[in-house]
Amino acid sequence: MRIKEVSALTGLAERTIRFYEEEGLFQPEKEYSNGRYYRNYSDNDIRDLKMLATLRQAGFTMDEIRKMQNETGVIADMLTDLNLRLSEQKSSAETMAEIIDGIDRRDELTVYTLSDRISSAIEKLELPKAEVHLRFGKLDGVDDAQRTAEYERFIKKRDRRRPSLHFVLTFVLGVLAFVFSSMFIYDKIDEKFTAPPTAGSTEGWHYWSDRIDDDESINLYRSGDNVTELIYTENSPNETNFGFYVGSEHLYVCLDNKLFSLNADGSGYHRIYSKSGGVPSVIGECGDNLFFYGPSGYGYSVMYVPISGGRVKRILNNIEGETMVDDDILFSFVRGKGYYAVDLYTLEKRRLGKMGLNLNDVIQDYFKEVTP
Repeated sequence: MRIKEVSALTGLAERTIRFYEEEGLFQPEKEYSNGRYYRNYSDNDIRDLKMLATLRQAGFTMDEIRKMQNETGVIADMLTDLNLRLSEQKSSAETMAEIIDGIDRRDELTVYTLSDRISSAIEKLELPKAEVHLRFGKLDGVDDAQRTAEYERFIKKRDRRRPSLHFVLTFVLGVLAFVFSSMFIYDKIDEKFTAPPTAGSTEGWHYWSDRIDDDESINLYRSGDNVTELIYTENSPNETNFGFYVGSEHLYVCLDNKLFSLNADGSGYHRIYSKSGGVPSVIGECGDNLFFYGPSGYGYSVMYVPISGGRVKRILNNIEGETMVDDDILFSFVRGKGYYAVDLYTLEKRRLGKMGLNLNDVIQDYFKEVTP
């Protein structure tokens, strides 16, 4: 079975499943087909994933789970370690609960008076070890007490710092420059795009368009169940660039520099994006988002907007040449930087470079690298 089915069966996000595999906690079988490898998850993989999720929720670390998988006779020690951690957390939580119970709610509290009353009481609590080790874990030859003292000196030194006048002026000027430049970067972006509330469904319908009398009008039709309907007409002689994309519930129409959505029956016009200087084009729907590319203040950009409503956001700028999607991964060339791969579900970007290759070769090399 594929990763989407596994995600539905286990309740784990696809990225979490890939992460567990990257960490070597389980290894699904791979099948070679059409020039690339595909993961084929089995019932045993489902069992392993449910086990991993359960142990992680219980509080075991990744290293502890890996050790329990690879070594015999260590589970009892791991349970002892987990019990000790949970006891420490419980003790700290109980101490904090006693402190809170001792505060009179009838007093008029502010965040500052609350902080003053808590500060002396929590001195008995230990600093979070993760926070200490995060900053000073590379200090060799010191014990926990020395590391904690070093952390406290760092905090005091940090709190004494104040931004200089030069820094403040630079920051303010930077903000002003961004605000003024944004007025020219964007022409018309509907930052609160809301999909038509009565979108219906496009399933079962065939959509097509034609042009009448030398582009003096453009008509959009739908056909189904022996019925053909004219659902949209554009009477704009100067608007010659026209295209549409059929989504799961909406129609997305590109007309010169505009991108807008319609209901399945052609009603409910909603503008999504408009920018002079080029023609937007829909890439497709993926997950909860609609992806498209078009002109922006940074040449052509790859952008997305939530299907249910939200703000248009850019992913990649200065796009050149063809953009292609393969297995929910978008591939595109960025001027001066080379190719990029974007996971359309997680929106994670990966710079591939490879300036001298064509797009098909880049895609083939990418899947060879990510699929061992």
